[in-house]
Amino acid sequence: MGATPTSFVSRRNSLDENGNKMLNEYIREHKIGSSSYGKVALYKSSVDGKHYEIKSFHKSHLWKLRVAPFETAMTDVLR
Repeated sequence: MGATPTSFVSRRNSLDENGNKMLNEYIREHKIGSSSYGKVALYKSSVDGKHYEIKSFHKSHLWKLRVAPFETAMTDVLR
């Protein structure tokens, strides 16, 4: 699996010619798992052909979810 730096991107959802879900230039292959913060799926880049694990979550939910008195789940993720 290819390693990717952690980044937050705006998503553009669509379908490829075979009906597979796409996220920007990445084609979803299958779900890997889920965590308390989101879901993880295996995607293949249509640009370089490498596989990437992408974790998706709702930022608005993480900003509201408290994990400590002065910390939200989003600040925990960003650490």
